[in-house]
Amino acid sequence: MASYPHRNPNEALQVPTILVYPKNSTIPSSWGFLSEKPAEQMNEDKDCKEWFKTFLDETKLQQAQRHATTQGITPASIQEVEQLYCDFFKFLYQTIQQNLQGELANRWEDATIEFIFSVPTTWKPVPTVERFRSTIERAGFGRHPNHTASIGLTEAEAAADLCVLRVSNTGGKGSLSLEQMDVVQGATIGSVQLDTAFEMSARERLEIADRTIPLRFQAKELDDLAWEMAKSKEWQNAKCEYGSWDDETPFFTVAIPKFDRTYVNDIAGINHGEMKFRRDEIRGYFDVQIKKLFDLIDKQLARLQNKFPSEQLAHLVLSGGLGNSAYVQRFASRLNHNWSRASYGTLCKVLYDPKNPQHFGQKKRMDPMDGKLYVTDWINWFIKQGEPVSIDQPKVRQFSRKCPPATRSSPDPPRIFPTAVVTSDLEKDMLPLVMNSSCRTLCEISSDFSYLPLSTFKLKNRHWWSAGEKYHRIEYVVKVAIGPADISFELWHGGQKISKDHPIKVEWHAADPPPETPPKQWESVPVAWQPNPHPGLPTQGSRYAANAWNGFDEFLK
Repeated sequence: MASYPHRNPNEALQVPTILVYPKNSTIPSSWGFLSEKPAEQMNEDKDCKEWFKTFLDETKLQQAQRHATTQGITPASIQEVEQLYCDFFKFLYQTIQQNLQGELANRWEDATIEFIFSVPTTWKPVPTVERFRSTIERAGFGRHPNHTASIGLTEAEAAADLCVLRVSNTGGKGSLSLEQMDVVQGATIGSVQLDTAFEMSARERLEIADRTIPLRFQAKELDDLAWEMAKSKEWQNAKCEYGSWDDETPFFTVAIPKFDRTYVNDIAGINHGEMKFRRDEIRGYFDVQIKKLFDLIDKQLARLQNKFPSEQLAHLVLSGGLGNSAYVQRFASRLNHNWSRASYGTLCKVLYDPKNPQHFGQKKRMDPMDGKLYVTDWINWFIKQGEPVSIDQPKVRQFSRKCPPATRSSPDPPRIFPTAVVTSDLEKDMLPLVMNSSCRTLCEISSDFSYLPLSTFKLKNRHWWSAGEKYHRIEYVVKVAIGPADISFELWHGGQKISKDHPIKVEWHAADPPPETPPKQWESVPVAWQPNPHPGLPTQGSRYAANAWNGFDEFLK
């Protein structure tokens, strides 16, 4: 449903979880998009209630009530949270009814309607989910005899199911069904935690400013200012856009609500009522969440392997605001990399060089077609033990083979070239140059060009003055596509794939990807008092960002 009251066409479809109440009233004057309007937000005769979604979990509510920066903002009791939920869902129910009742054949009360709700993965069935169920029923969902309201999947399950169902084509084979293999687990990881980290950082800056050039605000008022900055459009845009390196500037500013526009404090990075932040500080907020995310994935993969050792993970679905982040997706792509437990190469021959010490003592053979001497059983290692590989970046090997020309006795000479693939468990620094007892043949791939006309390939030594025998030179490429548990070989010629895949089972272990070009980095957030290299910014980094965890790169080492 895209039609919501007071929503502009260019605004997101996600309805803001906001309610505005006139002072001393229990009946809200607005909700959702209308509550974001300045007339509602800035009205001194009204109270804005926001960010109450997580507080239906009483544990989260109690934690927020104990936190100094959220005292007075947080609902006073779980009953107040339930009432906020009920009021919000009453508005939602009325909006759904107004949008759909004109499209129904029956009256709204007589129509058969099923409302299915998803809930956060971290909510416990009892009491949080049951508390939510009771609240939506009080709001009107399931009120009429033919209406039902039920709790379906968790939000994570629903997102994964929707993704799988969108890409699946059952082809008339019946309904697609998904089987749950393990208990659904959740953790407090997400975009809201980024907002909290930024709020704490802004609050810290305001405190620094107040100590150096007094602000004439009470501590509670500073808490409110930081809270409003964390929900500002400037911060939300900076958060959502972080990771799109080409379009980013090294700094961004956030207006401080109700602030004197003439106030300037270089130590706190405040200029004319705006607080200036290094954009790279956002990385610290993200990295803390990404580490939690990877820890959760590791635990779930370990559980999956313990319970179903024969199963291979095929897909990983990232959903939600954090999962949609360009910065998170940049690091999530590292899950597509593996490293090889062994080394793999192809047997070939190389032109003998009497000056090359590596060729001393090796077996040599004369090629009758070009009359040149070659070292035989040479190994071209295309994957070495411990090297990272990616399912999206195949290894490419070029080959050049010779084929005799057509004759009366052999009008269509054979053009099938076998290539042995060998493997070794030696350390990559100890790999042999030629085939020996430390290597074994893994398989043999055949590059078949029989169905291509012989004229496709260049004829060499065709002139009367050429000394060697005539032959066709066949140049081609073998692409080695590496997956988590297999290798597939593809034969390419002239930029076209001309073979079917030949899968070979190989064991791989997940690990770090190859080094990549680092994203554009701005000045790092300082972590201790030091001379200020950037006037207008504080010299002390936020303990809620860089100091919380020393970067995602450390996690990957």
